[in-house]
Amino acid sequence: MDIKVEEEWIKAKEEFIKSGKKLIVIGCSDSGKSTFILYLANEIYKTGKKVGILDLDIGQSNIGPPSTIGFGIVKKNLNSLLEIESEKLYFIGDVSPKGNLLQIIIGGFKLLNEMEKYNLDYILIDTTGLVDGLIGELLKQNKIEILNPDFIFLFEDNKERENLIKPFIFDNKIIIRLKPSSNSIERTKLERIEYRNNRFREYFFNSKEFEIHFKEENILSPNFKKFIPFQNSIVGFLDKDRFLVCIGVLKKIDLYKNKIIVNLPESDFKRIKFIKFSNLQYQYGVRHHIDI
Repeated sequence: MDIKVEEEWIKAKEEFIKSGKKLIVIGCSDSGKSTFILYLANEIYKTGKKVGILDLDIGQSNIGPPSTIGFGIVKKNLNSLLEIESEKLYFIGDVSPKGNLLQIIIGGFKLLNEMEKYNLDYILIDTTGLVDGLIGELLKQNKIEILNPDFIFLFEDNKERENLIKPFIFDNKIIIRLKPSSNSIERTKLERIEYRNNRFREYFFNSKEFEIHFKEENILSPNFKKFIPFQNSIVGFLDKDRFLVCIGVLKKIDLYKNKIIVNLPESDFKRIKFIKFSNLQYQYGVRHHIDI
């Protein structure tokens, strides 16, 4: 894929490569954020430096399936961010930041700590398009504070999001404002939903039905007396550090036998220690048996 590079991106790229290490890109949906990240990733890769991408967009994720955030390492010249293989994923269980601000902040912080173990030269952080209103400002301000980038790239037309970065103008961070890409195409709500559904279909393409027996200490979700998961809801299966092993689609739950039946892709099931249910539904064999 040919990336249509805006002229101001070239200067921004050169400044970041010369004096930066970690950046965050902020802007509304379809403003060019992900394309800019893709451009930077390829330009840095060409220099022989190690670059990783932290994807915090739970609804339109490129790294990992929807309802997750995660990171990957750039190992080749990319035509799309979808080509990046995830190194670690964190399960949110929703495709909207609203109502999940704390989870996203905690997950982003844990993932960044994992990224730093890879001795990367550069870290690029992509974010959701939620930037307006109190929730958008709180989310982005807290992301900036806890992830502590040295560069902030802000996509805006005319300083309309000044409130968002006001807390950081004295923090020795370099703030670069970029115009929304002239090549971006605004997607409709239905197109965004279809993107998520396609990503789920790809993820579950070779999934099988598994019967999983669990113990009470395996469950991270709220008490079942107050919360009964819906059929076809997305379930996260986590490792001992609460990073995602895989997601599944809940078909049936039997609380008396501590048993659930889910559709899952083949995974390293020995790593599963926790189960986290969600309200996010996905409408979508041979049954296998797992004890955890």
